[in-house]
Amino acid sequence: MAIPNNSEEIRRRALAAFTEIKLDYFRANPEATQPFESCTISWKLNKPQGIRYTLNGRNVTPTGSTSSVLVQTTTFRLLAHFSTYSHAVASIIVPVTLQSCVTVGTNEFELENLFASELKAGLEESEAFAGCYFPEGWEPVVKITDNDFHFRARFKKRIAYFPNPTVTMEAHFQIGVEQTRDELVMNRIYTRPKAIITSNTPSLDVPWYAWLVPGAVPALSIALGMASDTVRAGTVEAAQKLAEGVLEFIRLLNANDIPPGYLLHRVRLFQLSGAGGAADARFCPNPDTLVLS
Repeated sequence: MAIPNNSEEIRRRALAAFTEIKLDYFRANPEATQPFESCTISWKLNKPQGIRYTLNGRNVTPTGSTSSVLVQTTTFRLLAHFSTYSHAVASIIVPVTLQSCVTVGTNEFELENLFASELKAGLEESEAFAGCYFPEGWEPVVKITDNDFHFRARFKKRIAYFPNPTVTMEAHFQIGVEQTRDELVMNRIYTRPKAIITSNTPSLDVPWYAWLVPGAVPALSIALGMASDTVRAGTVEAAQKLAEGVLEFIRLLNANDIPPGYLLHRVRLFQLSGAGGAADARFCPNPDTLVLS
C-alpha cells in the first residue's frame, strides 16, 4: 500500500490501521526468573496493511518468539508502527528475583592505597609502558566514590634522542559485568568484571627546549602523537586490570562465603562513611551448574 504524503491523511490511516490490530497472545515463559536464566517471549498478531512491529526496538514478524538470558528485571514492549506514528500494543515485565544470590564485599577495608600501589606496579611491568619510571614523590592517586573509580598517574617515559616527556594518564570508570558463553563446554555462561570507561584524558608534555633539538619538527610531533595513542590504550588496559583486581580482592576476603559455581552478577563501588572507598559484589546461582544427587 502506498503511504500518502499528506500528514493529516497519514495520521488518519495510522489510527485506522492501529484499530485493526488484533493481539492473540503476548507472553513470557517463565513469567519470573533468577539471574542468568533464559526467558522466552512469544507473540501472535495480525498484520494490517502498512503496519510493522518492534519488540524493544528490534523489528519482528507478526508471529514469533525470542529468548534472552536476563540478569535484571526487564520490560518487553511490543509496538506497532505506521510511517512515523507508533502505538503501544502490549508490554510484559519479567521479574528477576535475587533471593538465592549472595553479596560480599571489602567491609571497612579502604581500597585506595592498595590499588594505587597495584597501579604503579602494573605500569612499571607493562610492555606498553616500557621505559617508564616514577620520579621520587610521583605516586599514583586512586579515589573511589559511589559507582566511580578514578585514577591518575604521572610518570616519565624514556624516549631516544629527546628529553623524557611527562606522561599523565587519568580516567574514570565504572565496573560492569561482561557475560559470555563457552560454546566448547556445553554453551555454559561465564561472567567477568568489565571496566566501563567514562573519561580517558591522557596527556604528554616535554620541556620547551625539546623543540629546539634538530629534527624535532615533525619527528617529535609524530612521536608524541603515537605515545598519546599508547597512553590512551594503556589507560583502558590499566582500568580493566584494576576492575579485575577489585573482584579478586573481594573473592580473597570472602572465599568461604561464595558458593561454588556462583556467577558474578554485579559489582558496586561506594564511599565509606569516612574518607575511604570500598566495593562489594553480588554472586548468583549458575543455572547451567549440574547438581548431582
